[in-house]
Amino acid sequence: MQKLLQKLPAPVRYIIFVYGIGMLIFSAFRILLLSLHTSELKEIPGLVIFHSLLMGLRFDAVINGYLLIAPLFIFFLFSFFNTRTERIAGIISAFIVIEYTISFFAHVADIRWFGHGAARLTVSILQWTDTPGWMLKFIFQDISNYPFLILFFVLIYLFYRLIKKIRVASFDGQNKEISFVRSIPVYLVLLALMFVGIRGRIALKSPIRWGTAFFSPYNFTNQLGLNPVYTFIRSWLDKKENKDVRYNFMSDIDAGKIVRRNLGIENYDESVSPVARQVASHGTAHNYNVVLVLMESMSAKNMGHFGNPENLTPVLDSLYDHSISFTNFYSDGNHTFNGIYSSLYGFHSLPMVHHMKDLAHQQPYNGLPGTLLENGYSTTFFTTHDEQFDNMAGFLLPNGFENLISEKDYDRKEVLSTLGVPDHVMFGRVIREMSEIKKRPFFSAMISGSNHEPLVIPENIEFKAHAQGLEEQMVEYADWAIGKFLKDASAQPWFDSTIFVFTGDHGGLTPGFDNYLAFHHLPFIIYAPKIFPEPMQIHSVGGQADIFATVCGLLNLSYVNNSMGIDLLNAQRIFYPFNYDEELCCVSTENYFSISHGHERFYTLAADKKSMIEVGKTSTSDSMKVFLEAAIQTTQRMIEERKMK
Repeated sequence: MQKLLQKLPAPVRYIIFVYGIGMLIFSAFRILLLSLHTSELKEIPGLVIFHSLLMGLRFDAVINGYLLIAPLFIFFLFSFFNTRTERIAGIISAFIVIEYTISFFAHVADIRWFGHGAARLTVSILQWTDTPGWMLKFIFQDISNYPFLILFFVLIYLFYRLIKKIRVASFDGQNKEISFVRSIPVYLVLLALMFVGIRGRIALKSPIRWGTAFFSPYNFTNQLGLNPVYTFIRSWLDKKENKDVRYNFMSDIDAGKIVRRNLGIENYDESVSPVARQVASHGTAHNYNVVLVLMESMSAKNMGHFGNPENLTPVLDSLYDHSISFTNFYSDGNHTFNGIYSSLYGFHSLPMVHHMKDLAHQQPYNGLPGTLLENGYSTTFFTTHDEQFDNMAGFLLPNGFENLISEKDYDRKEVLSTLGVPDHVMFGRVIREMSEIKKRPFFSAMISGSNHEPLVIPENIEFKAHAQGLEEQMVEYADWAIGKFLKDASAQPWFDSTIFVFTGDHGGLTPGFDNYLAFHHLPFIIYAPKIFPEPMQIHSVGGQADIFATVCGLLNLSYVNNSMGIDLLNAQRIFYPFNYDEELCCVSTENYFSISHGHERFYTLAADKKSMIEVGKTSTSDSMKVFLEAAIQTTQRMIEERKMK
């Protein structure tokens, strides 16, 4: 082998060695990811895992090809001028080190990204680059990031030293016997092989797509076969290509009809929007106070009621038994801004769109805060951290909220991380602020933050953790903070006339549960022991976009429901649509449907809601697809026509 390599032009030997090193390092990252998620492998056959690793080599070859084809082509061009290529090898080596440094950083970031969302790196990670200070704090305040940062810097140093040695070994005493004429075929063959590697397939019709990796019913092995550099670049290109592309599944008129039929809308005011309908109450309105708590990353799968055996949420489990509670409730997306937007204003999030930041969505919204403000309520939003994160202040204050309490309003000593103050500190501030309001009912909405990296358990408080892992301990703390909040609130004169609504902004990964269900299946609890003393469980499907109409129904308000939500206590859904970044999803009480990069999948949900079983398409899957597309297109139309209020 060594003799054969010596017969090749020095630049070709150099590129081959670098290519091999790149493949080894990319594979090592894949093995590292595999080793960090061994719990995912219990139900996956060994052959499927092996197939996934082989698939990974194909995607790694794509990225290595893209990284090295330009250097190889430059070497090839210089060979025409009979130039000693070692003279430019130093410049090309520096370029290669920079390329791979960026690629290695993507791989390191992907490990943490995958741990949070069970998906490879995409352009979604850039949604917070407009707040670089916050993003850097987020990275460096979380000590669990440090091993990966150290790995990155050590790897770059070793890679630089290795590239230097390979360059010296390849070009030192460059082989002069190889004539220009003999070297041309060698270059052409290697360029052709690299081009095939970039395409990922021999078939001429289409190059490799990331859907190629989705060969099994197991999300983990499907994702494992991908390369994060590939998924990031592909998602960035897709977003750029689709930036001005309009969803056009059907005519807008047909989309509106399908949405109205599924939501049970009989009389609507087209001059307002395709879904605007007047809701007339019977009798007088109830001026109950409303407290809406969006709990950070609080998946239903954390609760004992939904099969978690670790007793992490005794408070929420107890509330579930003494409240109006929902068994099939889902988030509208997988980010906090999705949860805030949909829960407050009753609209579905469009895929890969940040409705609270994008300029196209800076238009009047009414929703729950605006409707309650019009009905004489005081409206305040609380967050534990910086109000500029996700453009919270910029979006919420013009759209129904009179006040916003954020990190700047707390004592600096209480701020523990980039996520601001601990949950119990925010809840204490909520009670103080609400107790000062006189002569008006109040609406307080809030987003907690402690159950999110960086994970910091406050010291010198009554809370004592029982779980072993820090992630589970944070769930325990978040639950404890809810209990303390309700205990303190019960001592206030306004407690008996207050409706408390608890749900998550989105879920989170939970061992033993299917990723999709864990990330979107939420608790939804309406607690008001003096107002609704009899507990009730609702089993029909619903989601965050329904909170607006459901709360207005509890208050017996007459209002215009210009939203994609329904009153879950007085109507029933068949399907609920949502998205997971680029992936469009729809769920019912028994089925789950998704469209991801052209690939449609249909599942039945296990009775315990722990897993999904992929099945063939049926009339139900067709109906879910049509409603999902209609809901997305109608939402898009309302945004374009500025009919969100």
